[in-house]
Amino acid sequence: MPLQAKLQRSKSERIKKRILLIENDDEFRITMDRLLSKEGFKLISTENVTQAKPYLDRMLFGLVIYGLNDPLADSLENIRKLKNHKQNPEVLVLSSFNWCEIQSQLNAVNIKEILIKPIKKENLINSILKLENLSI
Repeated sequence: MPLQAKLQRSKSERIKKRILLIENDDEFRITMDRLLSKEGFKLISTENVTQAKPYLDRMLFGLVIYGLNDPLADSLENIRKLKNHKQNPEVLVLSSFNWCEIQSQLNAVNIKEILIKPIKKENLINSILKLENLSI
């Protein structure tokens, strides 16, 4: 394989492993960082979309994980902002809401994966890998 192709593949693999987590719960962010680091992912975590924007503007991510919060309308608007960013990242939504209550709203903003808290490690990793295959 030519060097340029190897470098491009390597860059693509690094980007796929880089995840942006947007979650307001400090303990949950710490837990996610530990869990995903052990699985070989590089996690950048922020408390909200405003804090996340500078990272999105200057770094490429394979995936954004977004913790859905109250009020739901604000969270949906934030997801729209993320999806409309120039990176157009895949977004994995984490929620403690009942899936039936939010399914139609999330379908409207083109969310392909949602996990309901509490989250099992296997489900999280499977969702990340599924969405990574859709991006980049």
